[in-house]
Amino acid sequence: MSTSIALRKIASLLFQLANNIEKVVEEPSDGLLLKRRNQCRSELYVLERDKPLFASIAEDDYEARRMRDAHLKCDLFGEPAWDILLDLYVQQSLGRQVNVTSSCIASNVPHTTALRYLSALEKRGFVERSASEADKRITYFSLTQMGLRRMGRYLQEKALR
Repeated sequence: MSTSIALRKIASLLFQLANNIEKVVEEPSDGLLLKRRNQCRSELYVLERDKPLFASIAEDDYEARRMRDAHLKCDLFGEPAWDILLDLYVQQSLGRQVNVTSSCIASNVPHTTALRYLSALEKRGFVERSASEADKRITYFSLTQMGLRRMGRYLQEKALR
């Protein structure tokens, strides 16, 4: 195991430990629904707080996929939707807007194919589009709250491995 991976695992475990210490021990008296709501708020807080770590893991995944493509030079490994989701997560974590062209490049497939995947991701509620205020010809894509939450959960679980 490389040093950077071991350090990420240790950091993730420390975040998890800190989160467990912060949890309220007493269960609310008005039932399970309130407890579930509190868990969701707590989880979103953890995901926001750990965003740099998760963005680093997503970026490592994306770069590993590009490295694999460079060495194996094979068109059998394409997962354009996953590449788009990874790139959007990283870019949003850095506070960057991602236009259609950038998403298409990140997908590592032809532009028309990438647009089909972006459309499918949008229909499933993972991404949303918005027009640029400065130039109406430019369209941006971003992860929806559901997309951010699901990617965050995946990356959180991966960080704990």
